[in-house]
Amino acid sequence: MFLGTTWYVLAGSHWSHLNHSNGLVSRHKGHTDSHNRLPHLRSHRCYTHSPPRKILRRDYQSSIDRRSRNSWIAEERLFLPLLISQTLGGLLAGFTLRFVLGPVDPGTRLGSTTLAVGLSPIMGVLLEAIGTFTMATSALIVSTKIKTRRNQAILVGATLFILILLIGPFTGAGFNPARSLGPALASGNPDNLYVYLAGTMMGASTAGLLFRRVRKL
Repeated sequence: MFLGTTWYVLAGSHWSHLNHSNGLVSRHKGHTDSHNRLPHLRSHRCYTHSPPRKILRRDYQSSIDRRSRNSWIAEERLFLPLLISQTLGGLLAGFTLRFVLGPVDPGTRLGSTTLAVGLSPIMGVLLEAIGTFTMATSALIVSTKIKTRRNQAILVGATLFILILLIGPFTGAGFNPARSLGPALASGNPDNLYVYLAGTMMGASTAGLLFRRVRKL
């Protein structure tokens, strides 16, 4: 909108200057010449107050595309800091819990996500991918369609709550590699850790790529 409005002001002042100069020239040349240039002046006069809609629409769309591209670049720059901070947070939580509880039995997992008895790793990857995809998609949609932070938190939290009820009994509902990595390393029980790394990355990547594709349509 800023670029479109700027162009509108500059274009309006430019055409006003042309009209003013043409009027001065016509007065020097006489009434006949001014009458002959009347259609030309009218064509300029129409741009003084209303530039062509196609040009305004094009400039407005270009400003929107440029703003979306800048926003996407900013989000990409935040990827690595968010990845590092979440990984460190998961590790810190796991080892803090181990430090607070002191020596624990080897079978204690300190909140590690584990597969249910009889559930194959492949099915675990699939469930984690589906859960992460649903969670990420809901967050992406809510962030673009819902304006208030409170409603965004309520809808995303409700989605997570339902996913935990549905998938939690089978995989523990990790849905985040950092959440599973910290407790697994702190407890010394990294069994099937690859399930939670592969499944969550597959689900989140698919949600992000699909959402980006749909927004371009």
